[in-house]
Amino acid sequence: MKRGKGYKFFLISILLLSIVTLVISYFDGQETLLAPRVYSQCITPPAYPQMITQSGTICPGTYNYGIGVGADNIALKCSFQTNFRGINWVGKNGLTISGFRNASVEGCEFTNFTGSGVFVGNASSYTAEIKLLKIKSNSNNGDGVFVGHNVVNFHLNYSEIVSNNLDGVVFRANHLGNVTASSTIFPRGIYLDSNNISENHQNGINIDAYDYLDYTLISTPFPTVRRVLSNSILISNNSINKNYKNGIQNTGFTSDGAWPNLITFMILKNKISHNGLQLNGSGLAVISNVSLRRFYSSWPSYGGEQRTFSGWVLSNDIYKNYIDGVSLEVPLNSYNYGPFSYYVSSSNYPILIAYFNYISENGRHGVSFLPDKALNSYSVGIDLLQNKIISNSREGVYSEGNSSIHYSGFSGHFDCNDILLSG
Repeated sequence: MKRGKGYKFFLISILLLSIVTLVISYFDGQETLLAPRVYSQCITPPAYPQMITQSGTICPGTYNYGIGVGADNIALKCSFQTNFRGINWVGKNGLTISGFRNASVEGCEFTNFTGSGVFVGNASSYTAEIKLLKIKSNSNNGDGVFVGHNVVNFHLNYSEIVSNNLDGVVFRANHLGNVTASSTIFPRGIYLDSNNISENHQNGINIDAYDYLDYTLISTPFPTVRRVLSNSILISNNSINKNYKNGIQNTGFTSDGAWPNLITFMILKNKISHNGLQLNGSGLAVISNVSLRRFYSSWPSYGGEQRTFSGWVLSNDIYKNYIDGVSLEVPLNSYNYGPFSYYVSSSNYPILIAYFNYISENGRHGVSFLPDKALNSYSVGIDLLQNKIISNSREGVYSEGNSSIHYSGFSGHFDCNDILLSG
């Protein structure tokens, strides 16, 4: 019997389907020839003080407690809509990393904790190579991110740090003593890039060395200040906006005062705006102020020499802050007024090197240097190059003098700046 074209097409289709089925079956049984099957199992994290000791993805959900990293070489990732809340938890911090190395946390959210959203540091051992990526630390009663003693190489990238009751991100350590291998150190190797740090109730970023000093003893009867270590700090590409006090505050943090270490502190390409409305703050505030014990421990024979170095401030937009765009402050304390020298900086090593910034529409001055008039002696160096300092309410660049009969010095380089339309 003669069969038509439709029958031939039917046979060909059956044959091709059989071949495809055989091929799929063959390769399904030869898993080693293809990418291996992955049977992933997410991690249900225990509540701190129990620790997470394996890498992996945290199971999606809302956890009403904080967590801790409990081993070296841990990589954690949160799935979409995974968050940790502390509003009804008896613990303190959202994420704790203390005394471990090479830990990364990505995509997690920490809110409403009684302490900080994230706590990093350890008073007796190093916490090193810490990477936080795309995290959210918002509406915590303490700081958004607290980085304390003995932290080496800390990275915070592409994260949201908003509406915390204290600082958005704070670096703080308290130590006085000789520099040894076991000394408690101030956080070093700080890298903050592409974060939103906004609407925090104190400072956006606070580098707080108010009560920190490392020194070494030399042949003379008094110690030589190490000026708080040679640190690498890079703050770049962040949006630092609407914080209640200062956008960035540096209190008492200093470099070691010699090249090339002066270039290790850099504030680069940030947008720093609308800070200080609630607490009379500025965009960037460098405050030369230290604790009583640090003051007298630095140069006890001379009553306390003090040096502060801010670093390089490059290509930032610093605008519409409530007080000043950049403020260099030397407050008077009851214990640092006397017959001895009080230095802020040396003109050979400027306290501020500001290039290519746009500093505009701030509520008082664009750049200010404000020593307390009762200080008996100070010197300062500022370099300003190719900045646009425009439309600030009072002065573009302002330096307030000193009423003392003792030496006061202000020096620097002012080259190719546009200083226009200030009040």
